[in-house]
Amino acid sequence: MANFVKWTYDRDAPAVYRINGMAGTDKTTIACTFAEWLERHELLAASFFCTRTSADCRDVTRIIPTIVYQLARNSAPFQSTLCDILSAEPDAGSKNISKQFERLLK
Repeated sequence: MANFVKWTYDRDAPAVYRINGMAGTDKTTIACTFAEWLERHELLAASFFCTRTSADCRDVTRIIPTIVYQLARNSAPFQSTLCDILSAEPDAGSKNISKQFERLLK
């Protein structure tokens, strides 16, 4: 958990903390614990947990739209920028994942 807390306050750290590993290595438990800690400290803007047990949560095409939606709900400046992007490019949310990330999150 100490590494996650350090990442949280490190302004030079990457903006996204991605956890990966083999099935059954407690990634979801660790991520949920960290997300709860962030939420308690009012630092969580968005999250998405992939899991094989839920059709919605194993569909990679839902990751970017879900995160974008959460960010727009939590940040008026992000919401404003998102509206501008979608006005100029209405299909930005239906592009492939890389393009969605590039247009909607970068």
